[in-house]
Amino acid sequence: MGKTKEDTQKQQTLGSGLNQETEENIRVNLHGLSGEPEAVQVDIPSENLVEGSQFIYNNVAYQVTRTILEDVEHPLVYLMVLDIFADS
Repeated sequence: MGKTKEDTQKQQTLGSGLNQETEENIRVNLHGLSGEPEAVQVDIPSENLVEGSQFIYNNVAYQVTRTILEDVEHPLVYLMVLDIFADS
C-alpha cells in the first residue's frame, strides 16, 4: 500500500529531524522539478543538499540524487520524483 501525503510529510519532518524554525535556506539550482525542462532557482533548507534526502515541493515528493557544490555560483541539486500528490 502506498504512502499518503501526510505519512511522507511526517517521515520527512520527524524521521530526519528537520526543524522548520531553525533551518537555514540556501539558493540552489534544482534540476528535475516536475514540469520544468530547465533548472529552477529556489531557496531550500540546507539539509536538503544531502544526497539521499527527501522533501516535498508543490505537492511532489523528491529525492536528491546528486549535489554539486564546487566551482558553481549556486549549488546544483539533481532530483528524482518519488511521488505526485493529487490536489484535494
